[in-house]
Amino acid sequence: MDKARLRIVGSGICKTIIDGTNLVGDGITMNSFLNSVENLSVQNFSSSGINITNSTNTLDKVVVKNNNEDGVMISDSGETTSLLNQCEAIRNRRNGFNGSESDLNYFIRNKASQNQSHGFTSEDVNVFLFNDAKQNGLNGLSFVDENICIENCALNNKSNGFIAEDDDNLWFLNKAIGNSLNGIDTEFDCNIIWGNVCNNNKGDGIKLVSEDNRVIKNICQMNRGNGIQLNEEVESIIDHNCIENNLEAGILL
Repeated sequence: MDKARLRIVGSGICKTIIDGTNLVGDGITMNSFLNSVENLSVQNFSSSGINITNSTNTLDKVVVKNNNEDGVMISDSGETTSLLNQCEAIRNRRNGFNGSESDLNYFIRNKASQNQSHGFTSEDVNVFLFNDAKQNGLNGLSFVDENICIENCALNNKSNGFIAEDDDNLWFLNKAIGNSLNGIDTEFDCNIIWGNVCNNNKGDGIKLVSEDNRVIKNICQMNRGNGIQLNEEVESIIDHNCIENNLEAGILL
């Protein structure tokens, strides 16, 4: 797709299937801008199912599965501003949705399950609304900085439910349940963690590694580690949280 303003519409995810068995490369590469792909499946390609290399493109109701790399790769470094709506990434051999080289994308009501690496991974200033990440090989949702994450669910992932590797992220009203490490893990400063549910994780409900985080009105129950863990030099606000029945400490300072 080297021309702008193209629209490819399938007749349904089970009816229109682009299959890459015995083919080399990505399934669909979007090299231009203002294109959209809708209502179809892309599967079994030797690289990624869909590779977005330019800005302001849209994926709507697309399934990407069983691809040898990412389900969807957004590889244009910088402000891509693409929209991914109601898409599914299933059993891809790397990430479900990979926006780690791009900024300013919108992920809305997507699902990532049983991918071998992360369900969702992103760089800076992306928006995540109402997405589900379950049973992925690493983290459910993995961020760098300044991402907005509202009402997403990370369930039974083999590492953390949510992890931030830099500053200034917002988590609001998310659920992190049954993950193999921590529910929410923050590696750097100035994150806001408000109103989330972090239950039944095998590590901590919420783990704070650095300082100046705000942890308010969260529920942390029945985790095998601590409800909330802070490193001894962390200066953060921990207020109005519900912390019950964790195997280790409620709040570990």
